Amino acid sequence: MNQLLAALLCLGALGSSYALADSVQNGIQKEFYPDGNTKYERTYKNGVLEGITKGYYPDGKLGAEWNFINGKMDGSSKKFFEDGKVLEETQYKNGLKEGLENKYSEDGKTVSVFNYKDDKTDGQGIVYYDSGKIKSEFNYKDGKTEGLGTVYYDNEQIHWSLNYLNGQINGLIKYFYKNGAKQGEVNYQHGKWHGHSKEYYESGARQTEADFVNGNGLEERYYETGELEEEMPFLGDKENGKAAGYYKDGTIKYFDYYKDGIKLERTKFDEDGEKEFIQNYRNPLIYRVLFWAYDFLGGIVDVKKKYYDDDYLKVEKEYRGNFMPVVSTGYYEKHNIKYEIIYWGENIVSRRDYSEEGKLVFNKKHIYDFWDGWFGFCVLMVLIIWFRSFIKDIIKEAILETKER
Repeated sequence: MNQLLAALLCLGALGSSYALADSVQNGIQKEFYPDGNTKYERTYKNGVLEGITKGYYPDGKLGAEWNFINGKMDGSSKKFFEDGKVLEETQYKNGLKEGLENKYSEDGKTVSVFNYKDDKTDGQGIVYYDSGKIKSEFNYKDGKTEGLGTVYYDNEQIHWSLNYLNGQINGLIKYFYKNGAKQGEVNYQHGKWHGHSKEYYESGARQTEADFVNGNGLEERYYETGELEEEMPFLGDKENGKAAGYYKDGTIKYFDYYKDGIKLERTKFDEDGEKEFIQNYRNPLIYRVLFWAYDFLGGIVDVKKKYYDDDYLKVEKEYRGNFMPVVSTGYYEKHNIKYEIIYWGENIVSRRDYSEEGKLVFNKKHIYDFWDGWFGFCVLMVLIIWFRSFIKDIIKEAILETKER
């Protein structure tokens, strides 16, 4: 089915006039798979698409139907599962999405319903659980989230209640446990953490409390019994700087060092104040260089996250293009790193596991053991030389353009 959708979506994405592939001016044009089965069937009038265009699975089953008027998608367009059931139905007008877009599961249940205007989400958008109950409902205006948005548990209890202004979280955010108990209240201003916030354990005891200004501030985290557990500094809505953790009697348990939300190092102390260990969490040198170069050149970083039921981060994966390593980081429920796995393609390059206290307990490089040593250093030197050459070329081009003027 993936082959089907990859092929069919290419045509389904068309919003402007479709270019003529051969000499057909009027009538039906067909395109075939290598085995001779029909792949597309297009109808032309005066050289442009007109009427129904059909796309087929490799086995000959109908995969999609698009309606065209004067070369542009108009009216109802549908995509189908291989068994013939509707996968997606979208309304178009003059080449743009206009009206409802409905998506369905293979068993015929509604997955989501969104309204569009001028090819942008506008009005209400609803996502459903398999049971048919609402999972989330948000309002949109000109393609941006606007007003009240609500996320529900599968028992219909509100999980999140959020407010948006011009696509950014704005105002008071409330969230709840599955049993309806209050979990937290956080204030935002134009997408940044701003004002007073407070979170609660399911028992009702205070869990965190903070006062922020434009994403900057200090969050205090507490044991369920009321003692201070951790002080976490934020800058720009991300953990930054030196965080301190405490035993229940108030003595220092650890110092953590963060930069832009990434934990770099932990210094751990025992209950008598003696230093137990210093743990570094930085990626090996070669990967830091590769990631820096990719990010510097404007590469897109796609981050996918999974959460525990209480909304603590569980797994975070960073993707940087098809030929770059993928970093997968797992967390314990109390923020601490559980493991870090680096993949290259389908191969695991390295894995590091940590105890709940943050100490490295397993470290294995599956391939390229030398990458963090001399080889990594050599690669770094090559990249530096290349970067210098890259900058020189930019300067030369700027000088030449200036002289030409």
